[in-house]
Amino acid sequence: MKIYLIRHGHAAHNLGFQTRGEEAYSSSDYYNSALTELGHTQTISVGEKFQGRIPVDRIYCSPLKRCVETARNIFGVKKILYLWDGLVETKGLYPCNHRPPVEEIRSSDPRVNLDNVSYDWNNLEPVEDWRDGTEGLIALKKRAKRCFEAISAEAQRDDLEAIAIVTHCDWIYAIIGTKIKNAEVIAIEG
Repeated sequence: MKIYLIRHGHAAHNLGFQTRGEEAYSSSDYYNSALTELGHTQTISVGEKFQGRIPVDRIYCSPLKRCVETARNIFGVKKILYLWDGLVETKGLYPCNHRPPVEEIRSSDPRVNLDNVSYDWNNLEPVEDWRDGTEGLIALKKRAKRCFEAISAEAQRDDLEAIAIVTHCDWIYAIIGTKIKNAEVIAIEG
């Protein structure tokens, strides 16, 4: 099975980091940050490469806005997105990595599967290795691995030939050990 790991496009908190540094991640100005104009341009360009050339049977996606926007720009509005809380960026204090309530997600995009999104964002799963109120790398790697294995098992069970996983830099790093740029795509065999 072919797996396309896709990092979200350039988002408001990325721009904030460029202008304000690390402080941007802690700012409520960037709660569940959306794509910037550059991010939309990047992801539409990626979508042009996929359309009609690279078949994808299912799209798994972080429920954060920047990832949903990325997936929609690449794969269009008709596809169902399978949102998974396990695909979120590093959990903790950073507002840019907090998602809205399930009802808000559902009302903003009815073509999403929310079977793997918790109604209680604050009680997703036990988290170890917290530092300064944020999930540590060891815990992130464990969470990402569990999520990746669950997605792979589901895709194999459903006999899918190719899937896309739209997620975040640190999540992808936890899986493949490489940091990738905004809107970059890495293809791996699963």
